Amino acid sequence: MSVPWSYVLKFVLVGDAAVGKTSLLVRLTDQRFLQNPDPTLGVEFGSKLIQLEDMNETVKLQCWDTAGSEAFR
Repeated sequence: MSVPWSYVLKFVLVGDAAVGKTSLLVRLTDQRFLQNPDPTLGVEFGSKLIQLEDMNETVKLQCWDTAGSEAFR
């Protein structure tokens, strides 16, 4: 069984608390912006398929959002 994408691109968002990691994740994967997101506890995940028309390829983007608080480092 073949998958509908050619490549998988994985990345992890890391940084201090309350700098916009979750907002970036939601913006990339859901095309919306969270004005006041709840703090991330542990890790959150989002994915999206991106069509590269020039190359006739599809890339699966996997985004991992980590908690920025000291307790989760």
